[in-house]
Amino acid sequence: MNNSRFDDKARFVNQFMYALTSGNSESLLELITEDVVLIVDGGGKVFTLIRPIYSRKLILVILNALALTIFLRSKAQSVKINGQQGILITKEDIPIGVISFDREPQTTMVQGIFIIVNPDKLKHIGLNKFS
Repeated sequence: MNNSRFDDKARFVNQFMYALTSGNSESLLELITEDVVLIVDGGGKVFTLIRPIYSRKLILVILNALALTIFLRSKAQSVKINGQQGILITKEDIPIGVISFDREPQTTMVQGIFIIVNPDKLKHIGLNKFS
């Protein structure tokens, strides 16, 4: 594996986490494409969005709302999810969500944001995998 490519992906995830936790919408604008899509999977067990969101402006509002609610009461860390750098969100050392990204190959900007908060999909995550 090319370490510089890994470092770039890890740096990107850290930038994304910083943008969310600082409420710096301008930073998020630099990271996402005009036609970005947000998909949230709650599995019908967690209140989430019903449909994918295709509005960049609305996605920024949603991400900022998540930052003010979820990130303030939990811990976020950069981890590998399905072979890609993503974000694991924990509360009291229990996984409550993961965020993964689809990045445009040419620009490396985010064209897809996928948030999983479905407890059935999270229960198999052991924190020791990420230590």
